Amino acid sequence: MRWFSFLFVFLFMACSSDAASQAMPKVLNKGNSIVQNSKGAAPTVKLNSGFDMPVLGLGTWTLRGKVAEDAVYVAIKNGYRLIDTAKYYDNEEAVGRGIRRAIDDGLVKREDLFVTSKLVPWSSSLDEDIDDSLEKLGLEYIDLMLLHQHGSDAKDKAVYKAMERAVKAKKIRSIGISNYYTEKTAKRFFADFEIKPAVVQNENHVFYQNRPHRWCCAGMCNQVTLPFRAPRTLTTSQKTYRFSISS
Repeated sequence: MRWFSFLFVFLFMACSSDAASQAMPKVLNKGNSIVQNSKGAAPTVKLNSGFDMPVLGLGTWTLRGKVAEDAVYVAIKNGYRLIDTAKYYDNEEAVGRGIRRAIDDGLVKREDLFVTSKLVPWSSSLDEDIDDSLEKLGLEYIDLMLLHQHGSDAKDKAVYKAMERAVKAKKIRSIGISNYYTEKTAKRFFADFEIKPAVVQNENHVFYQNRPHRWCCAGMCNQVTLPFRAPRTLTTSQKTYRFSISS
């Protein structure tokens, strides 16, 4: 079986009010920003919510059905502990089956995994959508829920407020935003809401680094994690680089 998906490498920034003037932190040992997992899994970073997030994860965009289920299972079997899905991907049920197979087979315990999902801004039943994601994934809580992309200001606010309610109800542990690429679109989430984003998940890789926005986000909160996200295919004028995992 061969399948393709996103690989996520999470670069952590522990920020103070003057973080934008500080140097980018390096990968550090235990006691600093990034902690190596003694069990051989990926290192983790501590989010501003207090929870630990692995720095390496599997994204499941484009994966469906049995392919998605098997991809998640094989990833967990090979040491992945962060699994990223979304309501828009239409694969939460399959991802959940892969997670439950891994748990049932004794590969991991639920608390060993970090599961991310996302909400779209055009939903009219946000609280129900969160419950629906929990049901489809077969989980009692979701480790990280993200606002998937920018909508109208009113709809973005409604989604974020729903995620805050879910945190208080212990349905979600951490919240954040995804695909917010400018200071103008991102900054109000740090200023206008009770719970600040723990993660800003944007596309970042060697061909698209968007450094000004990374530093902007770093300066707006106490701690924010900005993922390095590698697309399935990176194309230059000379070569095309394709990421794959086989089993």
